[in-house]
Amino acid sequence: AYPRAAPAAQRLVEVSKALDLHPFALANVIEFESGWNPKARNPVSGATGLLQWTRSSAVGLGTTTAAIAAMSAARQLDLVQRYLTNVKAARGGLDSIKRLTMAIFYPKAMSWPSWWMFPRTVRKANPGFAVVADYVELAQDRARLPWSSAI
Repeated sequence: AYPRAAPAAQRLVEVSKALDLHPFALANVIEFESGWNPKARNPVSGATGLLQWTRSSAVGLGTTTAAIAAMSAARQLDLVQRYLTNVKAARGGLDSIKRLTMAIFYPKAMSWPSWWMFPRTVRKANPGFAVVADYVELAQDRARLPWSSAI
């Protein structure tokens, strides 16, 4: 379903297993965030890589967005594992599509109701995502792998 993911498929399975996620769920959200392009960059926020890490997220992982953009998808999956392990420890499980997608897009929103509005800076950098449900629903609509039972 995602040809660009093929070089990193084995690492995706390993990371998913370590995070207690189905690989389809993680593959879908990475596809939605970056199209599996490890060099993807948001022109407004500068968020970079498979998960579209912001500058502050990159620093929190001990790196930079420039260094992330230079990594392969398989190498970035090491960061995905570390990042999601940290988010999971700080904010709870990744046991629903909403919680997984928000862990990646805006971790503070993992426990917010679906109708909750994102801060203005988030809306400005990500036009079309006014409330939590906007992101979750579009991610679900664009998924090419079944993930309703994959979490």
